[in-house]
Amino acid sequence: MQRVVGSHFVFFSELKASGASWEQIAALLEREGLRNRRGCAVSTAVLRTTYARALNERKVASAAPAYSAAISSQNSGYPDHHAIGATESGGASNGSLKDTMTRTARLRGIL
Repeated sequence: MQRVVGSHFVFFSELKASGASWEQIAALLEREGLRNRRGCAVSTAVLRTTYARALNERKVASAAPAYSAAISSQNSGYPDHHAIGATESGGASNGSLKDTMTRTARLRGIL
């Protein structure tokens, strides 16, 4: 689930910003046939926790460039493992139900 939420972070953020609850999002994913690795529906708690973890990772990644610049200036010789690229391209969607369902259907192929 972490890979799905991480690669579709903007999608989940847009759903939350539009007022959807985690229960509604989990129900949407279940209606679309998304299952966890064991074949069960994704629980609300797992979805919420996975999203929070992805949000935290993005916050850390956004703070990393300043840290990386300081390390690089010291010529430490260690690789810069703090630079993390975005996993999803594209901007805000128009919020239509059709777009939401299309993106949800794409998730089905990832799980």
